[in-house]
This record gives sequence, structure tokens and C-alpha cells, in this order.
Amino acid sequence: LDAHGSNKFEFYINSVIPVNDDSATGELCFGNPAENDCILVATVFDRDGEVLYRSLGLERGKEVNNATLFKELPYGTHKVKVAVNAYDKETNKKIGTKYAHIKLSVGVDENG
Repeated sequence: LDAHGSNKFEFYINSVIPVNDDSATGELCFGNPAENDCILVATVFDRDGEVLYRSLGLERGKEVNNATLFKELPYGTHKVKVAVNAYDKETNKKIGTKYAHIKLSVGVDENG
């Protein structure tokens, strides 16, 4: 995963995420490593900048695997941008933002 932005925190997310017909994902694997001392919120944008998904605040050492997209996507592979914002767990002040590019695979087996 090629992420860029603030160096004050880390995160992980699958680079290719399968999406079911009902817009649900089963392998999101968005996580906040235990080494972080902050809360993370991930937002997934399509190429037009529309929000497809936004997580709740994720505490360190926690992971989200299942999510439902805010809109249905057509079949195929969609390149999307993920913005991950980090917030101080005491003050809720934004610490920084990192970005990553991933793919949402709707009805397509990326593993061949």
C-alpha cells in the first residue's frame, strides 16, 4: 500500500477490496495499529470526489473488516482514494491526514 501525507501516524487497509452486489465489503481490513496514540477516521472517495464510505472513529489496536458503501457501484474495478484523518484522543484535534489509492472490485475476481 502506497500511502502519503503526515508522518505522525500509521494505518493499514487492503489494496483491493471485493464488494458484494449489496454494496457490502467483507475484506476492508482498515486498521489503526496499536503503536498509534490517536483515533483514525477513513473516508473513501470515487474519482469524482463523492464519498463512498466513511468509518467511525477507530481506536488504536482496532480494525474494521465489514462496511457498506453509501452508493451502489457498477460491476468492474474502481480506483478510489482513501483519506485517513488522525485525531488526538483527548482533545479530538486533527493531527494529520494520509492518503492511499486502492481498488474496489465489484463482481470481479481480482485474483484470477
